[in-house]
Amino acid sequence: MKRSKVARLPLHVRAEIERAWREGKLTLDEIMAFARKEKVDVESDPVNGVSRSGLHRYLQSFGEQAERMRQAESMAGSVLGSLSESTGGNTRRMLTHLLTMVAMRLSSEAEAGDSKTGPKELMFLAKAIRDIGGTFKSEIDSEAALRKLIAAEVQKKAAPALDALDAAAKAGGLAPETAKAIRQAIAEIDV
Repeated sequence: MKRSKVARLPLHVRAEIERAWREGKLTLDEIMAFARKEKVDVESDPVNGVSRSGLHRYLQSFGEQAERMRQAESMAGSVLGSLSESTGGNTRRMLTHLLTMVAMRLSSEAEAGDSKTGPKELMFLAKAIRDIGGTFKSEIDSEAALRKLIAAEVQKKAAPALDALDAAAKAGGLAPETAKAIRQAIAEIDV
């Protein structure tokens, strides 16, 4: 399939056209005026320049792709949203991006009618999502178990100090309020 003339424009020009369209602040004619100013229109470059109708077709397609991307991001976000919120931010962002790319590819292929996506690919995606969820749950469970072990170790090591604290309080070398404040500080240690 032949790439449109807009798709072949210099990256900075195409990016500016796409940004203007995405933000919705400029009309097609205003964007076309920008193309003329950048000398990438048909009048400035009869062979490679873009026409108003070509620009319109490109922007329609771009808008549809942007909408599919939003839908794919929403789908990926809802899948990952069901996973634990305590997972690392970088991992969640990477997985969201990965699932978005897969969903976009499947959507584009299905829309173009040349979808090679079959039950095997869909099962792979579903399995990947399930495995990701299992991995996050496993990490959370491991972290909780580790916290319990650390808390038990802290209590075990703190026991002699607490016994000495109680003995000092009973012997009169420590005010009861001070002993209580020390015990409370030890109890509030976050593991």
